[in-house]
Amino acid sequence: LHPGHEYVPYAMYMLGLIAYEEIPIVERDQTPAKESVEAFQKLMNRFPDTNYAKDARMKIDFIRDHLAAKELEVARYYQHKEAHLAAINRLKGVVKEYENSAQVPEALYRLVISYLALGLYDEAQASAAVLGHNYNNSTWYAEAYEAMQAVKR
Repeated sequence: LHPGHEYVPYAMYMLGLIAYEEIPIVERDQTPAKESVEAFQKLMNRFPDTNYAKDARMKIDFIRDHLAAKELEVARYYQHKEAHLAAINRLKGVVKEYENSAQVPEALYRLVISYLALGLYDEAQASAAVLGHNYNNSTWYAEAYEAMQAVKR
């Protein structure tokens, strides 16, 4: 009702925080996480220089990592069921949409595994190369390297 009121940033922050506090474990529906990101994004767009916006940025980074973990969990399920095309679609989404997430190295590794399972060696090699270039000290790279070497034998 009063868009110019001094407490509008606080109210917008609280809307995001309410949804943030309801974020469930990764295995559950992530609607509250998406709602929280949306509310925090609106706050940051409208009041970027407030302390609330600064906190919202940090919370969004955490939520995005959480959402990436959810996508990765679904991809793991598809891989377990040997539905590799479905897994690949989820994993590509993690790499593309959540590129700064801590989940990306595992997503790239799992892309290698699913591509190899489908006989798509060039795609597996490309994913392994990205993994090696960006995360060459990770255990995921070591495992992807082993998987690629096993195919060459």
